[in-house]
Amino acid sequence: MRSIKLSLTTNFLSQIWGALIGFLFIPVYVRILGIESYGIIGFFATLQAWFILLDLGLTPALSREMSRYLGGAYSAQAIRNLLRSLELICLAIALIILVSIFTASHFFGYQWFKAGQLAAQSIQNSLGIIAILVALRYLEGFYRAALIGLQLQVWCNLWNIFLAALRNIGVIGVLIWISPTLEAYFIWHTLVSVLAVGLYVYKLNDELPQAPAKAQFSVMAVKGIWKFAGGMVAINFISMMLTQMDKLLLSKLLDLKIYGYYILAATLAGICYMVVGPITSGFFPFMVEKSTRDDHQTLTTYYHQGSQLVAAATTPVALILLFFAQPAIYMWSGNLELAQNAAPILSVLVIGCYLNSLMWMPYQFQLANGITKIILFGNLIATFIFVPGIYFLLPLHGVIGIAWLWGFINCGFILIIIPVMHQILLKGEMWKWYLQDTLMPFLGALIVVLVAYFTQPHLQVNRFLWFFYLSGVGLLAIIASVAASNLLRKYSIQLIRGALR
Repeated sequence: MRSIKLSLTTNFLSQIWGALIGFLFIPVYVRILGIESYGIIGFFATLQAWFILLDLGLTPALSREMSRYLGGAYSAQAIRNLLRSLELICLAIALIILVSIFTASHFFGYQWFKAGQLAAQSIQNSLGIIAILVALRYLEGFYRAALIGLQLQVWCNLWNIFLAALRNIGVIGVLIWISPTLEAYFIWHTLVSVLAVGLYVYKLNDELPQAPAKAQFSVMAVKGIWKFAGGMVAINFISMMLTQMDKLLLSKLLDLKIYGYYILAATLAGICYMVVGPITSGFFPFMVEKSTRDDHQTLTTYYHQGSQLVAAATTPVALILLFFAQPAIYMWSGNLELAQNAAPILSVLVIGCYLNSLMWMPYQFQLANGITKIILFGNLIATFIFVPGIYFLLPLHGVIGIAWLWGFINCGFILIIIPVMHQILLKGEMWKWYLQDTLMPFLGALIVVLVAYFTQPHLQVNRFLWFFYLSGVGLLAIIASVAASNLLRKYSIQLIRGALR
């Protein structure tokens, strides 16, 4: 049995390393390429997210079925046939992605963006490279999901650490010594993705047992997962409408420079997701396995443990970005103008991202049980509010209004979707989630951050002093959040006692 503790540990190391090395070099990208070019880099991330819709729910379905294979639901031949079937479909989807973006590159380059200094031809050239890159990233996600479903998070995380360094450090060398252009940035990332896909394919084929017969496309294998995959398609579509529609529409409605500030603020607010990601992905395959074995007691225990970890890890980050947005951006970038323009957006946007991150563990619990209709229904209602709200609020309140709307929608998730989900799947566990798993970790961190906010020294624009101050506040907030969480507090005490013996 692979260790959930080791998986969570390496998930954190991989995610923290990826986030650290990514955020560390964003100011370098902005300095070398300009804020408009960074807007295109952010647009690439938006395109990548939108084209997940073409996945048809196959990637999360494959991850779940690989975990069910470990639970005894598949033979070697059956799982090989399923992999080959979904593999062929995904290769066709990757080709569609490539052709679609490449065909539209001229339109986006010359007609979509309101560029200032950045040449339209450069945008078109970059989008042509992005077409290949998005297709490769899609295949990366497909094969990595299969490996994670096999509970190979440790192996994946170690390689992710290497690949993140190769992408983010290597591209700095390319920009400085070869070509300081947007095209060079995307070419380097494309080459690293080629390496990653080859690596994942090799490991997956080596890990799965040999089947009696050659793997082949199986209509029955695809039909067996279609109900779950179909639900995931709908969820992904609605989720993209919620999380990426603002970035897509604003890329057309805003000047590219202002759009760059918004993307930067959204990227920083997304630290909440980077923190919660390794927790939920670490728990998910184990929850699927326990669900397959009908071990409801252990499954419920995992749910509460994961929920408290999410709250204790994300609350300090969110509160620091809420109360110390401008010094945090300046500390990170060294660019006072950047901090002044992006901080008001960040301080509001992070509220919605934090509330959304609290929903990840309940969402993973639903998927582990093969349930998709609850989150789908909630996202559908939210979309009917969010998309028209963008057009209504932007002329009145600018991008700040969009950020407040995002927070309002996620507050609705917490107050409405959580009770519905617990009534259907976890009767008697709702108030544990609200009080023990969420509220107590929040209050613990809030006290520390509020004291730090009202007693903060006058550090002016000294980046290093702000770094030490915010790092200290963050560490104390994490300790307070863990101490306020009953399950985490108990585990931490046991860990400390064990270390002292």
